[in-house]
Amino acid sequence: MFGALLATAVAAAAAVPVAANLQRDGIDAARSATPLVLFFTLPDCSYCHTVRHNYLAPLVRGDSGRRYIVREIPIEGTRSVVGLDGKTATQGALARQFGARFGPTVLFVDAAGKPLAPALVGGDTAGMYGAYLDARLAGARERLANAVK
Repeated sequence: MFGALLATAVAAAAAVPVAANLQRDGIDAARSATPLVLFFTLPDCSYCHTVRHNYLAPLVRGDSGRRYIVREIPIEGTRSVVGLDGKTATQGALARQFGARFGPTVLFVDAAGKPLAPALVGGDTAGMYGAYLDARLAGARERLANAVK
């Protein structure tokens, strides 16, 4: 039974991929004319868990008809990641670079790392997180579309 629970937990955590190569992800997001969504988390953060599973995993799956490239970056992480600039940095260094100090923090950026919408910081305490997320995604898509014109 424990093995099945562990497998389920691992599969659920993979619902939002952990960042490995943001430069490639940024290029892919630009090709699809969508913002790159960066999800900064802390360990044992219940709000992070809720945001990951209830709001960001559906974006990765394309449940609304539009898929997004969403990458999780542990704020205190020590793994190496290729940044948007092509340079390797730790997850923690990337969190500092983007100014993410609290979990969850969701950023909406272009392929160069330029913010496209205000950061979404904190969890869903008022039941409005989905609306806040949708508004920021719409604003980010609009900024990208206007940049192309």
